[in-house]
Amino acid sequence: MMGKRFARIVEECLHRLDRGENLPDVLADYPAEAEHLKPLLLVAMASRSMALPVPSQIAQHLGRCQMQAEMDQMGSASDLTGDPFHYRAKRWTTRLVNTLRARGLIRPTPSYRLAMIALLVIFGSG
Repeated sequence: MMGKRFARIVEECLHRLDRGENLPDVLADYPAEAEHLKPLLLVAMASRSMALPVPSQIAQHLGRCQMQAEMDQMGSASDLTGDPFHYRAKRWTTRLVNTLRARGLIRPTPSYRLAMIALLVIFGSG
């Protein structure tokens, strides 16, 4: 019963109901399918009359945070496929820092981290 013809009939009935026609008038045009159409159209009418759910502020904030986290992961993954200069500069600074750490010349302190960020910005904008 759920063939293409029946699907077209359901679509036509829904369009007619959206335009404001009454359910009995719509069903009268399809007497053979009325028994199967009526429950579907009643459910469609009931679902369209319900108000759309509005997410709470907390749900919106959590969703925004999850989206930003996903975007950050995508951005860090695309760094490797982006500009080769940035990739080489990042690799070079990482090797330099690891070498200096291995020789005990530097320790990770907040000011060191700030200096490394400044170097990355200088090399990155170069």
